[in-house]
Amino acid sequence: LFFPVCSGAHFFLIVINNKTKKVEILDNLDLPEGIPFENKYEQNSQNTFETWLKFCELEGYPLKNTQIKQYEITLPSMPWKNRENKVECGVYAMRHMETYKGNPNWDCGFTNYEDDKIYIRQLRIHYATQILSSAQNEKHELRYLALKQANQVE
Repeated sequence: LFFPVCSGAHFFLIVINNKTKKVEILDNLDLPEGIPFENKYEQNSQNTFETWLKFCELEGYPLKNTQIKQYEITLPSMPWKNRENKVECGVYAMRHMETYKGNPNWDCGFTNYEDDKIYIRQLRIHYATQILSSAQNEKHELRYLALKQANQVE
C-alpha cells in the first residue's frame, strides 16, 4: 500500500508492505546530519497507521492496531538520495510509486541529481501530461495544453 505524504512542502512515500511485515519510507532526501530517523518520520508513520486503521474499520475491514504497529519501519537504501534537490520530491515520489515492488535491489532509473536533471524534466512532463490528459480530468482546455506541451498536437 502506497501512502504519499506531504510534510511541510516535501513529498515522500510510506509503503506498508504486508508480505514482509515492514513499513518502508521512500524519500529522495538524505536525512540531515544530526536528525534521527524517528524525528523525521515517526509522527507521519503514526498518523498514516491511524488513518489507515480508521478507513479499514469504516469500510468494514477492521484491522488490529497491533498488526501494523508491530511492523518494522525501515528507510531503504537508495543510491540516488541527495540533499541538493529539494524541489523535485513530487517527481521522485511519483516515480517511486510507479516502479517500487519491494525489491531490495530496486532501480527506478535515477542515478544522482546532477545526471538526472534531464530525466527528471522528462518525467515531470510525462506525469503532467498523464494527469492533465486523463479521462477523469474535466478541464478540457488544460488537456489540450498538456498535449501541446508533449508535442502530440499542433
